[in-house]
Amino acid sequence: METTEIKESRRELGQENTQDNKKKDYDAMCKEIVLFCEVPRSTSEIKQYLGYKSRKSATKIINALLDSGELEMTIPNKPTSGDQKYVAKIK
Repeated sequence: METTEIKESRRELGQENTQDNKKKDYDAMCKEIVLFCEVPRSTSEIKQYLGYKSRKSATKIINALLDSGELEMTIPNKPTSGDQKYVAKIK
């Protein structure tokens, strides 16, 4: 747990872990992924790009982007295919 002094220092520096900051970071990360996926990318490539060790973490973000329509699967009729890749949806 953070001490009161550390929390005050973070406040002074504008580094509070607020919900708004987390949302902005998440939104920025999603935009980066969409740009990265202008060419088809595998889950492993996206995971490595994000610097994640866990495939599960990358999959959560990919699924959110699929649900929002920002990414699409290259093989939509086989979502669990080992050859599956994700590409930014052209608007």
